[in-house]
Amino acid sequence: MNFRRKIELFLVSYGRLLFICLLIVLGILFILRSINDYVKQKNYKSDLTEEEKVSLLQEKEEENKDKELIFQFIKLCKNGEIQKAYSMLSSDCKQESFIDINIFKENYINNKFKIKIIDYKINKENKKYIITLKEDMLMTGKKNSTKQTIIGVRRNEEIEKIYIYE
Repeated sequence: MNFRRKIELFLVSYGRLLFICLLIVLGILFILRSINDYVKQKNYKSDLTEEEKVSLLQEKEEENKDKELIFQFIKLCKNGEIQKAYSMLSSDCKQESFIDINIFKENYINNKFKIKIIDYKINKENKKYIITLKEDMLMTGKKNSTKQTIIGVRRNEEIEKIYIYE
């Protein structure tokens, strides 16, 4: 038998198997290339400059400070420490909405915190924090009794104060 005849017999016998193996290898190569392109594209998007990284870290740190201040304010309101809570308000908030502590107590504390608050959740939206106050179901008699308040944090020369958007 000559060499050409041997190749023909081999291809006739194993041709289908070779074709399937070739398709599998090509499919695997295509999948690997697609994954590689996806990873490169994702890494390209996440490559931030040092300035952008610093800016993001500062923004996150500022947000954590804001939330801590808001938690402190809500705690004071929940515990009835009205004078301390009022002192945390920014001067423009006092001038625009709560001229004195009695107005603050009547219009804000008695409205938002008159029933025991058992839980609260904070969502940030456009530098304003939306606080959802969940009231005690046993005290209100209502299944899902919630109230919302929108609070911002104002900064003047390293002094942080609360501003209520009501």
